Formats: sequence, structure tokens, C-alpha cells
Amino acid sequence: MRNFRELKVWEKAHQLTLSVSELEYHLLLAYDLKLLEAKNDESLSSKVTEIKRMLTAFIQKLNTER
Repeated sequence: MRNFRELKVWEKAHQLTLSVSELEYHLLLAYDLKLLEAKNDESLSSKVTEIKRMLTAFIQKLNTER
């Protein structure tokens, strides 16, 4: 049963990483279309990058524990 939980956790983390990448793209698009000010873009992009790194590290950890 433990392997099933690990697989589900990995799947969710992977989905979240893809969602964060999509968010990253949308922020870039909003900035390019002048819908987002530079200071807000920098702040949000920094937070998104941090979350993306954390999720990537989490997925890597799960992969090594399999």
C-alpha cells in the first residue's frame, strides 16, 4: 500500500509542477501585454520560481526513495 501512496504523491507533485510552469507562462504573457507592472511581475515570478524549485526537489526526493 505504501508504494501506491508514493505514486499518488508523485503524480500530484508532477501535476503541480506542470501547473506552476503554466502559471509562469501566464505571468510572462501578462507582463508582455502590459497587464502586469514590473514590480508585481518580479515579486510573483520570484515566488513561482521558488515553488517550482521546491516541487522539483520534492519529486526528485520521491524518485530516489522508490
